[in-house]
Amino acid sequence: MAEPYSIQEKDGAAYFIAANQAVYKAFFRAVPFEGEPQLEGFIVDFSFERDVSQCADTTVRATNGTFKKRVGSEDKRIQATLQSVLNIFFENNPYHIVFFTCDSTDSKHRGRLVTFNSWHAAHQDRFTKIPYCIAGGVIDEEVLADTVGGAIFLAVHPHHELIKNFVNSEVMVYNSIKAP
Repeated sequence: MAEPYSIQEKDGAAYFIAANQAVYKAFFRAVPFEGEPQLEGFIVDFSFERDVSQCADTTVRATNGTFKKRVGSEDKRIQATLQSVLNIFFENNPYHIVFFTCDSTDSKHRGRLVTFNSWHAAHQDRFTKIPYCIAGGVIDEEVLADTVGGAIFLAVHPHHELIKNFVNSEVMVYNSIKAP
């Protein structure tokens, strides 16, 4: 496995700079939830942002005619660093439930899913991962891709079945909203 980048913590977020000078911010955001009292305060969303303003400018024309800034090839250290951030979070918050969503707007959702699947494969003896897929659809004539993601939590979590049922019921609700 690749060596993670050096992580700097600031204001509850983890920052790191990749070899291409992209600045990443990874953070966990509490998700307000009132449906199951046992889970209140333990559900978080794991997100990360990327600032490419300091990367070399290799702008290319996208297929839809817009311009996109390309910032280099695949960097295995980014995946290793994001996985390290997950490890640190679970060391400090073992009973939290981490939701992740692999955004498809920039066509990098498959790579993001690989990051989480790889992390879980290395930790499947300790953690349960419930994958989900929320069906895409058409909004204002724009075709939206499926949204993929999952929930990760301790395999021996005292509310294991409750969490599993909660995740599956939430996905069913979202899919029923988008159903024709």
